[in-house]
Amino acid sequence: MENHSMDFLTGSEDREIQKRSRLKKWLLWVVIGVFVIYAVLVVYGLGRFVAAGMNIQERLETINVAFDAFDIDTIETELDGIQTDLEQAKSGLVFFAPIKIVPIIGDQVEAVEVSVNATIEAIPAIKETLSLGALVYSVIEQTEAVTDYTFDPNQTFFDFPKELRVQILRRLHQSLPEIELIRTHLDLAAGELEDLDSLTIIQPLRQFLEPVSELIPQLQEAVEFILPFAAILPDVAGFEEPKQFLVLFLNNAELRPGGGFIGVYATLYVDGGEIIGFATEDTVVLDESVRDLVEELPPQAFVDYLGVDKWFFRDSAWSPDFSVTAEKSLELLRSEQALAGRSVIDYDGVIALTPTFASDLLDIVGEIAISDEVYTSENLRNLLQYQVLYEFEQEGIPRSERKDIVGELSSVVLERLFSLPLSDWLDVIELTRMHADEKQVFMYSENIESQSVLEGKNWSGIVPKTDGDILLFADANMASLKSDPSVDRSIEYTVEENESREYIATARIDYIHNGTFDWRTTRYRTYVRVYVPLGSELISSSGSLVNDILSNPGLLPGDVVVGEELGYSTFGAFTSIEPGNEGFLEFTYKLPVSIVEMIENGTYTLNVVKQPGAANYPLTLRLDFDKPLASASPSEDSRDFGDDIYSLNTILSQDQMFTIRF
Repeated sequence: MENHSMDFLTGSEDREIQKRSRLKKWLLWVVIGVFVIYAVLVVYGLGRFVAAGMNIQERLETINVAFDAFDIDTIETELDGIQTDLEQAKSGLVFFAPIKIVPIIGDQVEAVEVSVNATIEAIPAIKETLSLGALVYSVIEQTEAVTDYTFDPNQTFFDFPKELRVQILRRLHQSLPEIELIRTHLDLAAGELEDLDSLTIIQPLRQFLEPVSELIPQLQEAVEFILPFAAILPDVAGFEEPKQFLVLFLNNAELRPGGGFIGVYATLYVDGGEIIGFATEDTVVLDESVRDLVEELPPQAFVDYLGVDKWFFRDSAWSPDFSVTAEKSLELLRSEQALAGRSVIDYDGVIALTPTFASDLLDIVGEIAISDEVYTSENLRNLLQYQVLYEFEQEGIPRSERKDIVGELSSVVLERLFSLPLSDWLDVIELTRMHADEKQVFMYSENIESQSVLEGKNWSGIVPKTDGDILLFADANMASLKSDPSVDRSIEYTVEENESREYIATARIDYIHNGTFDWRTTRYRTYVRVYVPLGSELISSSGSLVNDILSNPGLLPGDVVVGEELGYSTFGAFTSIEPGNEGFLEFTYKLPVSIVEMIENGTYTLNVVKQPGAANYPLTLRLDFDKPLASASPSEDSRDFGDDIYSLNTILSQDQMFTIRF
C-alpha cells in the first residue's frame, strides 16, 4: 500500500511539474510573440519616421531653390508637404511610447517627439510669414504692371522706387493682425520646446535637434521686433508725410543719467521710408553761440561741481528716464535754435545711441576707412575721442569742425546698412533688440500712440512705474574727462527687519578706478542719485564728499540731498575716486509702509533699474524678511534654499524684476 501511495504522489508531482513547464513555455512564447509583434511595429514606426525624414530633407532642398527664385507658391506647397511628413513621423513615434519609461532612451524618444511637435506648431507661423511676403510681392507685381520698373531679387528695399516703398510699408502696417497670429503660433512652438530643457539628450541627437531649437527663438525675436515697428511705421517711416528726428550721440565714456554727455547731435530727415538727409553738429558750437542768451538755471549739481550756472543743450541728459531726457533735449535745443536766430525744427521724435551700440554695429557693416584712419569695432571709441579732443589741431581742422568726422562715419554706416542683404538684417534686428534691452539705444516719439508702443517694448528707456520696491543708481560724470570705461562698479542691496518690525534697506555702489592720469582719464568725480520707493526715510549715509581731493584735501564728508523725482524718493551725493583707488556710496533708509504691507500680504517685488548707457554691473541681493520663503523668481542657487533669506549674485545687464512669495 505504501509503495502504491508513493507512486501516486510521485506521479501527481510529475504531472504538476510538467503542467508548470508547459505554462512557462506557453508564457515564453506569448512574450516572444508580443515582443516580435512590438518589434515589427517599432520597425514599422521607425520606417515611417525615417521615410518622413527623407521626404522632409528633399522638400527642404526644393525650398532652398524656390527661395532663391522668390517662388512663394512652391515654398508653401513644400511646407504643406513637410507638415504632412511630420504628422506621419509623429504617428510612427506612437509605437515608441512603451520604451519612454527606459532611462536615457526614453529621453531621446521624448526629445524627438517634442521637436516634431514644435516644428508642426511653427509651420503655420512660417506660412503666415510667407503670406506677408506674398502680399509684398503682389505690390511689386502691381508696380511692374503700371510702370517701367522691373523687380530684381538682388535689390535691397532701399533700391525700390519711393512709391513702391511706401506701398510696402503701408501693407506691413495694415498686416498687424497677421503678425500677431504669427507670434501666437511661434509662442506655441516655443512652449513645446521648453520640455527639451528637462531631458537628458545624447550629443548626436542634440546636434540633430539644434536647428529646430534655434530657429524658433530666432523667429520669435524677429517677430517681436517687427511687431512694434509695424505699429509705429506711419510715425517713423514718413510714408504719409516727411519726418524729422533728433539724433543724440550719447557718449557713455562721460556717463550722464540719461545715457551720456551729448557731444554731437544730428537731424535725420525721412521721406517715403528713405533717409533723405542727415546733418550733424557739435553741441558745444550751438551752446557757445548763445552762451550770453540762455537764462534757464541748471540742476544744482552742475552749479556745485561744474561751476555752470546755465542749462545748455549738451547737459540735457539729466534724467535716467530717457523719455524725460528726450523731452528736455527737444526743449533746450528748440530754445537755443530760436536764440541763435535759426529755424526751429519741428522734430517728430528722438533717437539716441551710445558708442557701445555703434561699435557693435561695425561688426556687421565692417570696418570703415576715412582719410588715413581705419575705424573698427575695437578702436572706434578711443580713436574717435582722440581725434575730436587732440588730433584735429595737428591736422589743422578748426575747432568748430572737429566733430564732423562723426557725421562722416554715420553716413557711411547708414549707406552700408541700407545695402545689406535681407539675411544680414536679422543680425541688425537682433543687435538692436539686445542693445535696447541693455539701454544703449533708445527712441522717443512725440506721437502719444507710438510712444506707448515704444514704452511697451522697453525701447524708450523709461523708468518703470511700480508699487513695489525699486532701486536705481544714476551716475553723472562731473568733469572727469572720458574716465567711465576705466571705472568698474558693483551694486549691493540688502533688506532686513528690525525690532520694530520695520524693514531697513541699505543700497551701496562700489567703484574701482583702474585707470591712470592720461589724455582721456582723470580722477572720477560723480554726482549720484539713488531712486527708492516714495516715502523712504534716510537713516544714514557714508562715502559722500564735499568735493574732490584738490578742493577738499581733508576729504570732509558731503551732505545727502533728499528729493523726489519720477514718483520716487531720491538721495543725491557727490564722491570722487583717484586713479588706482576705490570708493563707494552707501545709503541706509527705512522702507515706506506700502512695502511693509506688501510683504505682510505675502508678496514682495523689487525692480532694479539699469541706468541708460551704463555698463553691465555685478548686482548682489541679500533680502532677509525673517519669514520662510515659499518661492522666488529668479530662483536662488539651490544651496541657499530653505531659509528666510533671499540671496543672489547676478549681472545687471537690463532692468530686472525680482518677485518673492512667503
